[in-house]
Amino acid sequence: MHLAGNARVKSTPFRVILMHQPSWGWTADQGARWPELANRAGVDLAICGHFHKTSISKAGEFGRNFPVLILGQDQIAFVEAAASEIRVTVKALDGMIVQTLTVPARR
Repeated sequence: MHLAGNARVKSTPFRVILMHQPSWGWTADQGARWPELANRAGVDLAICGHFHKTSISKAGEFGRNFPVLILGQDQIAFVEAAASEIRVTVKALDGMIVQTLTVPARR
């Protein structure tokens, strides 16, 4: 698996994955296995779409050790990373803030 074995990825302070559908992963025909693999790889945050409605699943929900941010229709996630945290601000196309999320560093 790329995240677990890549030397460059191992040295990063955060591991963020972007994916279309939050309940599916990169494991062909084994979608239920992807949270286990993402947990082992140390994923800190997943940003997804698919459901067209903004929501956040907290770390610890659905067997994931990381939060999952689902973007709604016509929304943009602005991601800022510092050594101590990732801050995500979700905005509508008119610039209005829809949701915010802060993920503390784990490494």
